[in-house]
Amino acid sequence: MSKCRLHVFTQMASLAGIILSLPSLHEPALAVIVDFEVVPAIATGPSLFSTAGPAQTINVNGVVTFSGGVVLGFPTNFPASPFSTPPNVYGTAKAPSFGVSADPSLSSSLSVSISPILGATTVEGLLFNGLTQPVSYTIDAYSGSTLVDSVAFPNLQSNLSSGFTTFRLNSGGPSISSVLFNPDTTLTAGQ
Repeated sequence: MSKCRLHVFTQMASLAGIILSLPSLHEPALAVIVDFEVVPAIATGPSLFSTAGPAQTINVNGVVTFSGGVVLGFPTNFPASPFSTPPNVYGTAKAPSFGVSADPSLSSSLSVSISPILGATTVEGLLFNGLTQPVSYTIDAYSGSTLVDSVAFPNLQSNLSSGFTTFRLNSGGPSISSVLFNPDTTLTAGQ
């Protein structure tokens, strides 16, 4: 089975690692690590959302596209994670948030679009709550416009209280074409 490993971070919901399981009968395992430094080649980003600028779409040709957030380098006030690679992470913060202004083009959720050529059927990873309060999250996997799996994490602990968990989405057969990471914004003033 081929695998594609991706590293993602969001201030709302962060992913330290995503593994896409790809069906393959005769190929050896393949791992692509998206670290936002080397793959794709990106300079170290600013450490604060207030200086990060507008939302960036990050494309790894033929593999995956990330949208809704920005690249941060050594993000401020986020505990170190043994599962991510410094300095860059990909994150989002819906303005206004964290007592600073973030660009209004940032989304409250992140989207990961997966190339249909890969035929990914499983997505696994680590979800972080980047806020300083517990927040509920839902992660949805789609094959085209059809929801093929979903997982919910009610009241995930805050950023400062080891607010992370693992997740696994499996389509049961169809290729996963997109994954959406959505925080419950009712208690966070839309952040």
